[in-house]
Amino acid sequence: MVSVSMFSRFLSLWVLLLLAVSRAAASPTDESWLGLFLNGRKVGYAQSVVADDLFEGRKTQRTDARTFLDVALLGTPLQMDLRSTTWSRDGKPLRMTFRVESSGRVQSLDARFRDAKIELAVENGGQKSRKLLDLPKDGPVVDDPIDALLRSPDKTRPRTVYVLDPLTASLVRNEVKPGPQVEVDVRGRRLKARRVDIVDPRAASRVYLNADDEILKAEGPMGLEMIPMPREEALAPGEPGSGDGIDLASASRIPLEKPIRAPWDVRRLKVLLTGPDLPRLPSDGHQTVAKDDRGWVIEVHPVPFDPAGSATIAQARQSQPRYAGPSLYLPADSPEISSLARRIVGTETNAAQAAAKIQDWVYEQMRPNAGIGVLRDAREVLKTKEGVFRDYAVLTAALLRAAGIPARLASGLIYQDGSFYYHAWAEAWTGKQWLGVDSTRPRRGLSALHVKIAEGNVEEAYNFAFLDKARLQVLETGQ
Repeated sequence: MVSVSMFSRFLSLWVLLLLAVSRAAASPTDESWLGLFLNGRKVGYAQSVVADDLFEGRKTQRTDARTFLDVALLGTPLQMDLRSTTWSRDGKPLRMTFRVESSGRVQSLDARFRDAKIELAVENGGQKSRKLLDLPKDGPVVDDPIDALLRSPDKTRPRTVYVLDPLTASLVRNEVKPGPQVEVDVRGRRLKARRVDIVDPRAASRVYLNADDEILKAEGPMGLEMIPMPREEALAPGEPGSGDGIDLASASRIPLEKPIRAPWDVRRLKVLLTGPDLPRLPSDGHQTVAKDDRGWVIEVHPVPFDPAGSATIAQARQSQPRYAGPSLYLPADSPEISSLARRIVGTETNAAQAAAKIQDWVYEQMRPNAGIGVLRDAREVLKTKEGVFRDYAVLTAALLRAAGIPARLASGLIYQDGSFYYHAWAEAWTGKQWLGVDSTRPRRGLSALHVKIAEGNVEEAYNFAFLDKARLQVLETGQ
C-alpha cells in the first residue's frame, strides 16, 4: 500500500478555497461560521469576521478568517489550521497575511501590495525568503472571488480574477462564472439558489447564493461541502465515528476497472485519461501525450538510467541554467544544503551517477510522515528528515542543484494495488534528457507506472490540476 500521497497538497488547496468562501459568507456586522463536510461527514469549520480598521493611517476593511480541518491520511492524524487577515479598500487588497500550521510545522506569508508589484515575505519552518510578483494586467488580485463578482457592475458576466496561493507564493488565475438559477439541497432542504462557478486551474468549485447574495452552500472537489451554520454547531465535533474511516489517499485515487498484471515487469504503458475539464499534461522523454475525441492518450516510456550516455555535471549545468540555481523552497545555495551535497557526491563528475548518490542518501535518511499538510523548505525537511512524497522531492531537487546538477520537481500519479495514487518526485538533467529521481524508493529511474501531471519549480509543479472525476483506462502494457 502507498505509504503517503500528494493528497495533503489538495487538502491545502481546499483550505485556501474554504477561506475565500468563509470571507464571502461574512457580513460587515456579523461573525460568520461554516461547517465543513467531506462526503457528508463533518471534518472541520471555517470562521470569518469583517470589521472596519486602519491601515497606514487610512480607513480600511479588515477580514480575519480561520479554517480548521481534522482528518486522517492512511491512519495518520492530519490537522490543518489556516488563518488569514486581509486589509482592503474598495475590494482591493492592501496587505494579506497567511499562517498555516500542520503537525507542528508552520508556514506564513506576508504580502504587501505596492503600485504594480506585490512584495512577499515567506517564512517556512523558520527559514525566511522574499519574492516579488508583478500585478496581473487582465484581472485584479482578490481575496474573495465571489465578492469580486458581486462588486462588478454586471453580475451576469464572467470575471477574471487572481488569487494568491500562500503555499507556493504565486498568483493563480481564476474565472468567476455566474450560473443558472437552480434548486440546491442544503442539509435536506430544497432551496432556490443562483449558482456561481469558480474555475480554478487546480480545482473547480461551486457556490450557491440566495436572492440576497448570501451563501447557502459551497461545493469543492471530491464531495467537499461548506454550509453556513451557527457558531456552536460549527465548532461541535461530528457525530461519533463521522470522521472515522475517511481514507484521504483512497478517496483521491483513480481506480482501474482491472488491475495491471505483473506491474513490476511493465516497461511501457499506454493509458486513456478521460473526464471533465482535463488539463494538458507534459509530453517529453518520459511520456508522450496526444489528444483524441475521447480524451488524452498517454504513452509512458521512462528515460532509462544510463550513466554512459550522461554528460558531466559541468556540461549539464551549462545547458539548463533555469533549473541550476536556488528558487522558492529549493535553497541550493544555503550552507547546509550545499555542504551536504558536496559530501554525498564526493569526486563523482558524471551527472547520472551523482544523481543516483543523492537519491540513495535521501531514500536511506528520510522516513514517511503523512500528517504534515504544509509545503516545506528543503532546509526544514533536512532538519527533520521526515515528510510526505513532495518533501522527499523538494530535498532531492535542492541537493541536486547544490551539487551542480539542474533539477526540477514533478507531480503525477503512480500505480499501486489496482489504482493510481497522487505522487511526487524530482527530475535531474543529465545533459541530454530529464532523468526521473524518485527518492521514496531505491530503483534507478522511474517506472512506466509513473504518469506525470506537472513539472517545474515549486510554483509550477505543485500548482497542478486535481483530476476530479477523471478515469484511466489501460490500453496497452509492454514488458
